[in-house]
Amino acid sequence: MRFQDLALGVILLGSTTANAANASRPFWSMEAKIGQFTSELDDWDTYYGSSHSDQFTLATAFKFVRFAEFGVEVARVRDHGKGQLPLNGTTSGDVTIELYPVQAYVTLRALFTERQWIVPYVGGGWTRMYYKTRISGEGTREGSVDGNHVRAGLQILLDPLGRSDAANLRRYGIEHSYLIIEGQKITAKDDTTGLDIGGTTTSIGVLLEY
Repeated sequence: MRFQDLALGVILLGSTTANAANASRPFWSMEAKIGQFTSELDDWDTYYGSSHSDQFTLATAFKFVRFAEFGVEVARVRDHGKGQLPLNGTTSGDVTIELYPVQAYVTLRALFTERQWIVPYVGGGWTRMYYKTRISGEGTREGSVDGNHVRAGLQILLDPLGRSDAANLRRYGIEHSYLIIEGQKITAKDDTTGLDIGGTTTSIGVLLEY
């Protein structure tokens, strides 16, 4: 499974439904976020030198009512480090890990007017965490684990900060744009090992409503 394919799927899903939006209010949104992923695995920083790894996320959502939406999200976490030999404390081969959380979620937003500056939100749903690890000289291991997640954050309306830019975006069907600040917690335990390969993400991004 390639991240590029997942990302393209999210973009196509959003773009092919743009014409379905009613002019009276936005029905769809797309967002892109960057952030820091902190793994639940205790030895993550031992292998990769830090407890944090970069994460990139794309999502699209349908707003079935103005304050609630159903969304699909894909993300990528990738890090590189050195494997450790626990008996003598020396390093083994190069280690690369890739995580691909694929999520379906429902979000509830405290939205009361179209021009509301700050919109708090909470949500959660189903997660499938795909993973791939490569150790030089030892091959590749990959698989997936099902789990769930919760999220909370703030959407900050950008329209008043650039009214001419907002007017130009509306010509292309973009009704509102927001800055997103979000925290997310994923739980994804492997049934065989009992290990939780989920983690916590703090991210910032941009959301477009149309």
